[in-house]
Amino acid sequence: MSAMVEGGGQAAHLAALKVHYAAQAAVMEAAVEAAESSCGWLLLAPPRVAGSAQVSRTTGGFFVWIRLPSGMDGAALVRFSEAEHGVTALSGDRCFPGTGATGGENDCIRLSFSYLAPADLEEGVRRLAAAVSAMAAQ
Repeated sequence: MSAMVEGGGQAAHLAALKVHYAAQAAVMEAAVEAAESSCGWLLLAPPRVAGSAQVSRTTGGFFVWIRLPSGMDGAALVRFSEAEHGVTALSGDRCFPGTGATGGENDCIRLSFSYLAPADLEEGVRRLAAAVSAMAAQ
């Protein structure tokens, strides 16, 4: 490990990771933007409400946060999307135990872009958008 650090390998590795994860984030954000017309998402930086959902553009980390349309429960959406659309996300209440993602409400979900291939990220967002639309229509 010390040879890697002293030889500059760590810096090169970190630079490569930054490029890789920036590309992954761009794929996820583009897929969410493409789904905007079907489910009301909008990718924003800095986050603010626009339309029926709010999405935070990432500036670091491995996640994109989505505030769901008014009245939609994140945990219920996750259960529905897993059962009916074969895709999962993490409901905001799992990240903020006891308080909910927005101070007591469960109206957020977290999407990870760190692991899956770009085509799988795009398909996952497409399925999730379909689940949001189907749940909103109920």
